[in-house]
Amino acid sequence: MPGAHAVTGVVMKLLIDMQGVQTASRHRGIGRYTHATTLEVLRIAEGRHDVELIFNAALDGVDEMLDGLLSAGLRPRRRAYGPLRDTSADKAGNNVRREAAERIFAHALDVSGADVIWLSSLIEGFASDALVPHTMPRQLTVATLYDLIPLHDLGQLGQSRARDWYMGRVEVLRSCDLLLAISDWVRLDAIERLGIEPARIITIGAGVDTMFRPSEPGTDHREHLARQWGIDRPFILYNGGTDSRKNVETLFPAFARLPQAMRERYQLVITGSVDEATRARFDAAIHGARLLPQDVRFTGFVADADLLRFYQSCELFVFPSASEGFGLPPLEAMACGAPTIVNDATSLTEVVGDPAALFNADDPDSLASTMHRVLDDPAFAAALRKSGRSRAEHFTWAKVASRALTAIEGAIATRIKVRPPTNPAWQAVTPPAGPDTNVQLPIYLAQAANAGPLLASLRDWPGLVEWEGPLPPAEAIRPLDAYRACGWQAVLSADTADWIAVLADQAIGMRTVTTQVDREASRATWSSGFADHPMVRQRMVEESIATQLASRLTEDDLARAADALDRVRPRPLQRWLVDVTHISHNDLKTGVQRVVRNILSRWLASPPASVRIEPIAFRDGRYEHAHAYAAYLLDVEVPAALAADTIAITDNDVFVGLDWAMESLPSSAPLLRTWRRAGVPIHFIAHDLLPVTLPSAFHPQTREAFLRWLQAVASLADVVHCVSQSTADDFSHWFNTTYPGHPPRLSVFSPGVTPLAPIIPGTLSPKTKSALAARPTLLMVGTIEPRKGHEQTLDAFELLWASNANLNLAIVGKRGWLVGPLIERIEQHTERGNRLFWFEGCDDATLDAIYEASTALLAPSLGEGFGLPIIEAAQRGKPIIARSLKVFQEVAGDYPSYFSGTSPASLATHVARWLTERPSPRLDIAWPDWDHSAATLAQHILSS
Repeated sequence: MPGAHAVTGVVMKLLIDMQGVQTASRHRGIGRYTHATTLEVLRIAEGRHDVELIFNAALDGVDEMLDGLLSAGLRPRRRAYGPLRDTSADKAGNNVRREAAERIFAHALDVSGADVIWLSSLIEGFASDALVPHTMPRQLTVATLYDLIPLHDLGQLGQSRARDWYMGRVEVLRSCDLLLAISDWVRLDAIERLGIEPARIITIGAGVDTMFRPSEPGTDHREHLARQWGIDRPFILYNGGTDSRKNVETLFPAFARLPQAMRERYQLVITGSVDEATRARFDAAIHGARLLPQDVRFTGFVADADLLRFYQSCELFVFPSASEGFGLPPLEAMACGAPTIVNDATSLTEVVGDPAALFNADDPDSLASTMHRVLDDPAFAAALRKSGRSRAEHFTWAKVASRALTAIEGAIATRIKVRPPTNPAWQAVTPPAGPDTNVQLPIYLAQAANAGPLLASLRDWPGLVEWEGPLPPAEAIRPLDAYRACGWQAVLSADTADWIAVLADQAIGMRTVTTQVDREASRATWSSGFADHPMVRQRMVEESIATQLASRLTEDDLARAADALDRVRPRPLQRWLVDVTHISHNDLKTGVQRVVRNILSRWLASPPASVRIEPIAFRDGRYEHAHAYAAYLLDVEVPAALAADTIAITDNDVFVGLDWAMESLPSSAPLLRTWRRAGVPIHFIAHDLLPVTLPSAFHPQTREAFLRWLQAVASLADVVHCVSQSTADDFSHWFNTTYPGHPPRLSVFSPGVTPLAPIIPGTLSPKTKSALAARPTLLMVGTIEPRKGHEQTLDAFELLWASNANLNLAIVGKRGWLVGPLIERIEQHTERGNRLFWFEGCDDATLDAIYEASTALLAPSLGEGFGLPIIEAAQRGKPIIARSLKVFQEVAGDYPSYFSGTSPASLATHVARWLTERPSPRLDIAWPDWDHSAATLAQHILSS
C-alpha cells in the first residue's frame, strides 16, 4: 500500500515528478514555476511531511535542479526512473516504446510508497522523452495546471499527431484527483472546457523570486549590456516565449508607429531563444515595419543574472501575449521596478492589477499609444513602477507552496475512494517451474525434497511459497544462496542464514501448511493479501508488456525496460557500494589502506542495521563487484558461481568512497555523476589536504593529481567524512575559498587504534642495541619525505652533537619522494651506526624492539592528517616531542611536549631543554578501537 497518512494533521508522503525542470520547459516559465514551487514546498513541508523528488533519467536538467536545491540549503531524497529513451510522440516509430515506458513510469509511481503523486508538468513529451503514467496511480494524483490555451484553437497544433497527443494529455489532466491552477482565469477556463467539478481545481497562483528586485542605488548596467549585446541606447524590453500566441510580431509595427525621434532614442530588445524559422518570421515583420536592423536587438537565451540586469535597466517592459496561464515575465519585470504594460487578455489582468498598464494587442495603435505614453510621461512611468512593485509583493512562492499543500492536505483528508489494484491470477505449481509456464504468478508447493529447485524457480519467476513439512538442515544452504539472502556475513558465519531467511529473500510471501484441505481452503484469501506487493505489481507490468507490446519491441528495448523495472523495485535493505578500487588491486599497507581494511572488514562481518555491504572496484570504465577482495578480507572462499558482474544501481543505493581513489576518480567521476543524478548519495573519506596546504612537499604531478581528485570530490560528494577535525577544517577552508560550487557537508570520525598485542620482540644487532642503550635515543617513525621534518631534525642533531650533547637519532621509515640529497647525506653521515641509525625496512617485531630501546618519539612533521606514530608511542608509554600541529593536539592532547620553530636551532634548543627536564605527563586519552570507528562512520553515513 502507499505510505500511510494520518488525517489528524495530515502527515503524508509526497512524491513530486520533476519533469517540469527537465525538458525544454526548464528554460521557460514552467521550469521556473516548478523549480521555485518545489523549493518552497520542501521548506514548508520540513518536519511536517515527507517529500521526495523523482526525475526522468532520460532527460537533462537534474544537475541544475540539484544546484538550486543546494543553494537553498535543501537536500531532499530523490530517485529516478529509466532511462527510457526514444519515446517522443512526434515520431510514429516511438509509439510502442512510449507505451512501455509509460507503463513503467506508472509502476514507479505505484510502488514509490507515496500517499500523493504531484505531476509538475503534464503537457510534455511531444518532442522529448517526457512521460505521463499509462494509468492513473492509485495514490491521490495532483497536477499543476498551467493553461488549456491550445483548446481555444486546436488548429494551431498543426498536424493531427500533435492534436492527438495533446488531447491524450488533456485526458490525463481530466483524470487527476486534484488540479492546481496557476491563475483564476486558468481555473475557470478548465471548469468550462473540461467539465470538472470546481472543487477539484484550486487556484494557487504564482510567485516571483526574491532575486528579482530593483538595482541598488548607483548601479549602472549600461556598459555591460553594450559590451555583451551591443545595446547602446535606452531600450524597451520583451522577455518570454516566441511562439505565435506570444504576439511578439505586434511589437515591430507598434514600435514603428512611435515618433522618429523616439525610435532613434530607444532600441527594442527581445530576449529569449529564437529558432531559425521564428527568426525568419520576425525578420520579415521587422522589414515590413520598415525598421532598421539596429532598431531591434535579439539576445538569445540569457541567464538569470543577466535577465535581472535587463529588467532593472529597461525603460519599459512590454508583454503583448494573446494567451497566458499566468505570465511570469511581467511579474518579474514589475518586481525589478520596470514600468510594465501588458495585453488586456486572459490572466494578465490578474498579474498587473492596474488598468492603466493594459493595452489591446490586436490594435497596433493601442500598443504604440501606451508605449509612447510611458516613454514620454515620466510621471506615468513612475506611477507604473510604483504600482508594479507594490503588486509584485503580493506574489510569493511561499504563498503558492502553502496554498498547494493546503489543497493537497484537504484532498487527501477527504478522499473516500481509492483506486484498487488489479488482482493477479495465482496458480499453484510444483518446483521446478519457470516463466514459460502458462501461469501469471505462481504459488509454489514446496517441501524439503525440492528446496534447491525452488530457489532457482523463485529467482527466475517470483511467487508465493507454501511450505509443507520440516525445513532442510541449515548446512544444506549453499554459500551462494546464503550470500544472496544475507550478504557476506552469512558467508563468514554459517549460522547467520537459515532456510527461512533464504526463502524469504526470494519469495513474495511464504507460509507453512499442514493439510491439503486447509491449504486449498485458505489459499485465495491468503494470496489476495499480496496484490499490493511491489514484486507482484512489477510482475503485472512485465506481463502486460510481454503480452501486448513485446512482439513490437527490440531485444534492446526489452532489456532497457527490464533494467528500468528492476531499478525502481523497493529493496528491504539499503545497499552501500564501497569503493575499494586501489586496495583490491594493490595493498601497499599505507595508513590510508589500514583504515580501509579495518573499517570494511567490520562492516562485512557485522553490517549496520538494515544495510547490505558490497565492495566494488572501477575497472575498464565501469564498477564491478569486488567479491574476491571481500572474501580475502574475511578469509573465506568466494562462493561458487558468484560472478564479479557490473554494478546496476537501484533506488536504495549509497556510494561510499572508502578507498583513496586519486588515480581512478577522474575516470569514474562521469559514472558517479550519473549515479548521483539518479539519486545515489555520494560519500568520500578524506585523510588530509597536505598536497594543497604543503605544496612544496609533493611532486608537481602529485599535486596536480590530488587537485583533480579534490575537484571531483567537491563536485560529486554529498558528504565528505574526515579522519580528524583538523582535516575537516582544512577541507572547509578550501571549499569556502576555492571551490565555486556548493560544498559537500563534512563529518568527522576517528580512525581506530589497535591495542598493543603481545609479540615476541625483534632482535637488534648487539652493536645497535648497545649504542641505543648507551645514551638517550629519540625515534622518528614514518616515510622519509619533505613534510616529515627529517632535514630540520638532522640539522638540529648536528648542532647538538657539535655542542657535545650525547644522544642518538633513530629513523624508521622507507625512502619517499624528493629526498635524494637527504638520503645520500644520511647514508654517508659520519655518525651513521654510532649515533645516527636508519632502519629502512622494518617489520613489526623489529619496530617494537626499537620502540622499547628508545627514550622518546620525535614527531617534527609539518603536516599530518592523523598521526599514527604518536598513538603508537603513547600506547607504549613513551614520551613524545612533537611539532605543535592542531591535529597532534587533537589526537594526543597535552601528552606530548610541543615545539613550534622551523629552524634547526629552535628544535635543538627544545630537545636539549627536554633532556634536562624530562617531563612526565599523564596520558588520559582513550582512543576508539576499530569497532567504534567503523560504527561511528556508519552512523554518519546513515544520518546524512
